[in-house]
Amino acid sequence: MKISDSEYIIKSLSNANCFTQFEDESQFINKFTKIISNNIYLENYDKTLDNKIAQIICFEEPDLLIVTNDIIYAIEHFRIDSSETNKKGSKYKQKYNEKYFKKINKIIDSNLEIENYTLLSEKISTPLKYDNLFNNLIINLENHYSKIRKYNQNIKTKTNIHDREIKHIFFIQYECIFPSFIFVNNKNFKYILPDNDINLINSLKNKNKLDGIFCFYDCNNSKENNSLRFIQTNSNNLNKYKIDNKNTFDFSNTKVYDSEHPTTMVMAAKIPPILLKKINNIK
Repeated sequence: MKISDSEYIIKSLSNANCFTQFEDESQFINKFTKIISNNIYLENYDKTLDNKIAQIICFEEPDLLIVTNDIIYAIEHFRIDSSETNKKGSKYKQKYNEKYFKKINKIIDSNLEIENYTLLSEKISTPLKYDNLFNNLIINLENHYSKIRKYNQNIKTKTNIHDREIKHIFFIQYECIFPSFIFVNNKNFKYILPDNDINLINSLKNKNKLDGIFCFYDCNNSKENNSLRFIQTNSNNLNKYKIDNKNTFDFSNTKVYDSEHPTTMVMAAKIPPILLKKINNIK
């Protein structure tokens, strides 16, 4: 992992208001936030530094280490979206990648040479559904959880640290264009994500090597709407989660509305030279 990626994770954890449902989770977040507020980014662990400063180390398997004087927080980061997934990954990402948009821009440029105005619109071909998002999370969760023993070996071998507790935390990033939603009390709609799902809580109950998960939705057009939630995954805490139809739902018994065919639209306009000259004179 690059330092820039590490900085993104730490910034996301620091800047977003983290929702916790229970007191034990809140206490963990208060301690964790205080730790990462005093840090230094490094490529490798430096045993000569003051142990009061958290060393944030770019790593591979897991992606990020936060080394304190008594605990190593091992952070594994993965992204999921709402499209169907095959062996090559997200079908949405496979199609709507940088190569695709370069092709679209080339089409626009060629049309602008003969047209005064060009409008292109295309429907996303893969349905974006909540069930896909949830299933992608579970698949990734199981995959990364199965590697925790390997992560422990890598940490001890590469850092040569053998005297500290290792806490494993997954940083799960939702890459949703349009989150699915439900209606509450038949009138108010609520965006939903897998961390609202009691079935995720149930899936975490046998993950005793995992200490917690951060679920992050990065709303690029409005940082105020970023969603960050922490779930502590020990059995005592998970057993507190009940269906309350406020923060935790059973979506198998709830009508979920998906944006199955959102539209991706590209626009371009050609301004006549005389008008462009007038615009430049205004500046």
